[in-house]
Amino acid sequence: MSENECQEARFSAATHPCAPASSRGDWAPLPQLMERLREQTSRPLEQATPLPAQTYADPAFYELEVDRILRKDWHAIARVEQVPGRGDFITVDLLGEPLVVVRGTDEAVRVLSRVCRHRYADVTADRSGMVPACGTIERFECPYHMWTYRLDGSLLNAVDMQRRSEFDPALYSLPEVRSEIWQGFIFVNLDAETTIPLGMEPVDHFLGQYDLSDWRVVSSKDWGELDAGWKPVVENAMEFYHHLGAHQHTLEEMLPGLTAEVGDGAAGVHLYTCRMPVSAAAAEGEEDGHLIAPVSLPPAPGLDGYHRGGTLLVTRFPMTVFAARADWSTWLQVLPTSVGTHRLIMHRLAHISNLPEGITEELADLSQQYIDPVQAEDSAVNGRVQANMSSAWATGGVLHDQEFPVLHLQRYLAFMLSRGSDG
Repeated sequence: MSENECQEARFSAATHPCAPASSRGDWAPLPQLMERLREQTSRPLEQATPLPAQTYADPAFYELEVDRILRKDWHAIARVEQVPGRGDFITVDLLGEPLVVVRGTDEAVRVLSRVCRHRYADVTADRSGMVPACGTIERFECPYHMWTYRLDGSLLNAVDMQRRSEFDPALYSLPEVRSEIWQGFIFVNLDAETTIPLGMEPVDHFLGQYDLSDWRVVSSKDWGELDAGWKPVVENAMEFYHHLGAHQHTLEEMLPGLTAEVGDGAAGVHLYTCRMPVSAAAAEGEEDGHLIAPVSLPPAPGLDGYHRGGTLLVTRFPMTVFAARADWSTWLQVLPTSVGTHRLIMHRLAHISNLPEGITEELADLSQQYIDPVQAEDSAVNGRVQANMSSAWATGGVLHDQEFPVLHLQRYLAFMLSRGSDG
């Protein structure tokens, strides 16, 4: 078929009497959509269906998620080894909030707002307005009017503000964002009044012989802003049914999609854990009754056959996802930027026993070789899924048994939205 014939066929399909009109005009009011979500998530797995397409494509629903879910729960935004010394910092933009993670003169790691308390410029920006991804400083100095802040956020100097007799520097510190450290991950919650605990104790038990406090970020690849909202990305990361298709030539041979040991949600509404055992075809041996997965680095010390026999996946909803393997661990950092886009940073971690000479360029390159083609495949399919959410035919789907984590995420959404409606 020629290109002209292809264009004519597309036009005919679009104008056919049975072709769908844009679904946006048929979107339900938000209260009705939330009721549907509550009803849908009460069903057992054998009756489960995908979320309504509106929940992926409606800007109003996304704003509801931001208000009641994303700004109310915990997010991993950094690792402690990324700020190893006094004055070391990294910048992160989370849900429209400019943040800086910094190690203070007292060695404490804090997460502060980057918004100057004077007239709201970015205290980490240079004179041209550029914000560095990381660096080392003695103090924060706003480029606009030279207000300076200590590394703990307290105001050091406000130029000539002694003219105002009532001016109290103690009232103008950079706000500190609530944070907790778990196995080297720095989690934040933008809601200072939250009653939701980080609650990673079940993950400690699940990881068993893994202690990610002894792992270090070897490389961080910023994939930039990608098409797809945060939910398709998290759903895709948790379920392995798609290995058969999207990863047919990359992951499927080693980690078959139908053999994943699907979790049951027992760790709680905020957590999902599961294990992907290596296939017999890809295994390099057997130990303690478990097939042993191939490695490109010596395995972390102290791991038995079970822990060396596959990948342990952890999701701390809403969107902290990481996977532990004997040689490499992977942290998928998802940063929503709109209803249909996100920024993605792929971090690869290695155990400190594999870093006797520190992090070399060769090691950093090796860390991304395996994961790069996999992420490219995931980004492509996530983008198409997001695009199709505006179709009137994006309805009536069904979930496979391996897609229980998709249902578990739905239940988390329903829980958090209901919690928000109750105040």
